[in-house]
Amino acid sequence: MQKESKPPPRNLDVYVIVVGALIAAALGLNALLGYALGVGAGLFGAMTLYFVQRLFADVASVKPIAIGFILLAFLVKFPLIGILGYVSYLQGELALAVFTVAVVLVYSGLVWRASTSKLF
Repeated sequence: MQKESKPPPRNLDVYVIVVGALIAAALGLNALLGYALGVGAGLFGAMTLYFVQRLFADVASVKPIAIGFILLAFLVKFPLIGILGYVSYLQGELALAVFTVAVVLVYSGLVWRASTSKLF
């Protein structure tokens, strides 16, 4: 007879991001700055992805100006991540590495929530 395992906590992705912030704080101020920029860039990217998905789900009821802003935000997402990555690079290689880890953590959390059907 197999033992039934407990499911992971609902907000596991949030816990991972908080633990990442504590580790970045322990590495120094530059690492914490890179982490904050990475989490911000990742959350902006996740939000735009969510709004584009909602837009395609019900495009008939969305006002044209909202469609323009959503698509503009989606197109600005990639250069924004690049610019924030460059700002992190100017703070040092550690800040850039932590920035990259933060963006990956946010997108991993997004994939985890989608795979457990608890997306937003």
